[in-house]
Amino acid sequence: MTLAVTAGCGSNESATESTTLTKANFASAVTKAQSEVKTAHVEADISAQGQKFTMAGDVDGTNGVAADFTMSGAALGGNARFMLLDKVMYLQIPGLTPDDKFVKFDLRNSNAPGAEMLEQMLNQVNQLDPSKSAQMFKAITSLKKQGTAEVDGVQTTHYAVTVDTQKALQALGMGGAAMPGQMPKTIEQEVWLDDRNLIRRMRMKQPNVTMDITYSQWGEPVDITAPPASQTTDLEQMMSQMGGSPSGSLG
Repeated sequence: MTLAVTAGCGSNESATESTTLTKANFASAVTKAQSEVKTAHVEADISAQGQKFTMAGDVDGTNGVAADFTMSGAALGGNARFMLLDKVMYLQIPGLTPDDKFVKFDLRNSNAPGAEMLEQMLNQVNQLDPSKSAQMFKAITSLKKQGTAEVDGVQTTHYAVTVDTQKALQALGMGGAAMPGQMPKTIEQEVWLDDRNLIRRMRMKQPNVTMDITYSQWGEPVDITAPPASQTTDLEQMMSQMGGSPSGSLG
């Protein structure tokens, strides 16, 4: 798993920066830029454990984090839908949820079935929120300017960034997520910034996981609305209809 006060960038923008970015000021400059512009369109290509997924949708950080994404991949068996509003998550997954229903999870209820797993999902979604993901740059150990490049018609400056894994997870509020031996000590990233220090592309590689994320339509209006009650069910209702009972996970 950013972000309406300024308009999206046009294709005639230059990559000239008002402030020279260094290891010392990179995190603050990028975080400030993403936080001032509350909305963005996000597209991601993800490879994990040999499985490939794509995600596309919008994020809105005006009041907390709201998101609406469509996900696809062979492992999903079709297109899945993920929505987040006011810390309530809605999922629609082929073969798991009824075709016309979203399963609703209130993340404010720590005793809800699957709460721990859903919290992990929320943390991953937060990584797609530029204002949240930019927090990891507080853990930079190395920053190198790689030149300039065009991303979706916008001129950008390309950086190679190395962050301390454990410190980055702590900055993202996931301090307990990394255990010794499970993740490398550092994470290598590539980041493309426009002339306002807005992230236009970010690429991350970890053992068995790669993510290539592009951001566009900064500051443009988005409409993220919860599905009507007639299209939602909760996990207990769904399991009851399937003849089962909810447990601590969805698997």
